Amino acid sequence: MKLFGAAARDGRGTPGEVLLADGVLRIAAGEGAVNVEEIQPEGKARMPVAEWLRGRGVRVGERFQ
Repeated sequence: MKLFGAAARDGRGTPGEVLLADGVLRIAAGEGAVNVEEIQPEGKARMPVAEWLRGRGVRVGERFQ
């Protein structure tokens, strides 16, 4: 999975932990967090993160690894 348009934001959590998944995807990082604008799942086309969230059902507290 590839992430595009990441922007630094405030946030606390375990690195990779989803902090916000309501039209916006915010993921905890080493220090702070990042908001992601677009995502490209393996073998699929690049898409806006809001579209991916609607289809994937990602929840706060899940982790990217």
